[in-house]
Amino acid sequence: MKKLPILFCLLSLISINTIADTLNMSADEVHSDTKKGIFTLIGSATVKSEKVTIHADMITIYRKEKQVVAKGNVHGKMASGSFSGEKMVYSTQKGTADISDGSILLNQGFIFRAKEIHYLGKGRYHLVEGSMTTCPDCCARWSFDASEIKVKKEGYAFFDNLTFRIGNHHYMYLPKFIYPAKMKRTFGLLIPEIGNSSRQGFKYRQSLFIPIGESMDMTYTLDYYSKAGTGNGFEYRLARHPGEFGRFYLYSISNNLKGGERSSLFDGKYHDFLPSGDKIRLTSFEGDDFNLVRDFTFRQYDLAMRQYNTDFSYEINRPHFQLTLAAARRNILFTDGKKTFYNLPELRFSSRGLTLAGHRVRLDARIGNVKNPNMGDSAFLSSFIRSEARRSFSLGNFTVTDRFRVSVHQYGNNPVLNDFSSYLGEIRLYSPMLEHHYGSSVHQIRFFTAFGYHNASSGFPEFINDSEDYITPDGIYGSAGVESILISGNRTAIGGMYITRNLSGNMYHNPNDSSRESKTSPIIAYLRFPFSDSIRFSLDARFDPALNTLDRMMFTANFGEHISASYLRAFTFGENQIRDSLIAAIQGQLSENWSAAFRADYDFTLNDFRYKMIQLRYYRDCIGMNITYRNNSYSTVTTNEFTISLVLRNIGEMFKYRLGL
Repeated sequence: MKKLPILFCLLSLISINTIADTLNMSADEVHSDTKKGIFTLIGSATVKSEKVTIHADMITIYRKEKQVVAKGNVHGKMASGSFSGEKMVYSTQKGTADISDGSILLNQGFIFRAKEIHYLGKGRYHLVEGSMTTCPDCCARWSFDASEIKVKKEGYAFFDNLTFRIGNHHYMYLPKFIYPAKMKRTFGLLIPEIGNSSRQGFKYRQSLFIPIGESMDMTYTLDYYSKAGTGNGFEYRLARHPGEFGRFYLYSISNNLKGGERSSLFDGKYHDFLPSGDKIRLTSFEGDDFNLVRDFTFRQYDLAMRQYNTDFSYEINRPHFQLTLAAARRNILFTDGKKTFYNLPELRFSSRGLTLAGHRVRLDARIGNVKNPNMGDSAFLSSFIRSEARRSFSLGNFTVTDRFRVSVHQYGNNPVLNDFSSYLGEIRLYSPMLEHHYGSSVHQIRFFTAFGYHNASSGFPEFINDSEDYITPDGIYGSAGVESILISGNRTAIGGMYITRNLSGNMYHNPNDSSRESKTSPIIAYLRFPFSDSIRFSLDARFDPALNTLDRMMFTANFGEHISASYLRAFTFGENQIRDSLIAAIQGQLSENWSAAFRADYDFTLNDFRYKMIQLRYYRDCIGMNITYRNNSYSTVTTNEFTISLVLRNIGEMFKYRLGL
């Protein structure tokens, strides 16, 4: 029979309106008992109102009792979400409902199933012998099962006698449990983390999330270690308007392994890009024990050269200039335990974009207090100022660039360091771009040469190196180089090479080894080559004529988004040795459900890994697992870490276990 709205039922709405809910009805068949006020809809039955929509095989409306009873394949929607079940009794006057052997899907993606579901109105439910999951009906891999559940839309779910089910097995029991069944941020305890370490003992981490309005929140973390003691962490985040974000983290522990000595660290980042174009930035990493980073907070700061620092800057951007005011502090610690440049509060000034006589002018200045134990215990005032002017113009088919730079560095009354000043003037001439076509490919090449004069005071500039880490000698110098571009379809490769030679007979010094010198600067070469849309190569190299060796090279290959490898050879500041390493990263799908990732830093000099990480991930339908192993040898102490966690759909990581060796 054709599905039609029944005119007779629609006429009955006048009397049904007194039930406090206007009902629109349709079905394949309609039967009525006007004396008893009963309407029966059979076959593809539907009842609609402003509050509810009910579909079922059969729906009976009791006008006097003010009820709607639906049976067989019951499903529909209410203001708080959708529902389904075998039977539903809906009160049109109270707006409440009872569902047997059914489920409800809240708008946040949480699915509740129960033997009895009682809708109490205003988005509130009471479930008997129920469960909560985020798995769709097709794949209920896991659930929180409970004898009773009380839940409110955009509120909390309260569980009695909760068990956690995976497949057909239950793995956990809690007499009471509360979970926020909402997508909005809410106050409450986060999933705990447990672990064990051979040094700190058994670990339990519990975090409390505290929202502060719509744009701020914080997290308090309590760590318990059976051997090391108790640690406390605070993290505060804010984003009050577009362009602003801040995160500030503070951690402290009274370490029983060190006789109760307290260690603390602060890690903060903040930026605010103002509507005027001005920018405010703050980065700060301060503390008193780097082992705290490695052993307790698991943050990634275990590098060969480690430093505490704070840097604040205010950048003023205007159409014709840029001005930056900054203040900074440094406290550097090397792996051999030596400190340098600590207690260094510093003020900086930087201005760019100014124009003077056709030249773009840049001005940099800084002043600060330095205390270096390698140069005596007394602190001294360090001041630095540099000004550079640069201009480009055309000369026939050639392009000319001239620049002038003045630098002055003073060290106050320090007995070890001498004041330093330098002056530089240079003119650089670029040839016209030569172009040759190879079918659909275009090759462009141009040459350049430069002549300049450099003069510096005799004091060795301990803290100032140029961009190539080489000290420019006095006198006249000449430079020559080439730049090349190859365009093929939508791919562009670029490369270049240049060298500088002192024409006054003075020598270039290698700051890594001042006994090494040469009349010629290092030869610098670079290449960026996209072999295909997914395969890319890059090369940066420097040949040192003083050492007659390739003292710096980095070759990187990227194969799509899944494989990358870099070979690095360079003198490492802070380790005082040549580093010879292969850094690789591989990630991809092993099967439909399994994925893996591998990252490593292998040092050929040490013949060992500095760092390696192996991660396996399994995810099927709505449940998964992460397994991660890390080995870190960047610092003086090698650390091993094994982490396993359960991943649930729309919830994230749960039941994380961390094992430190």
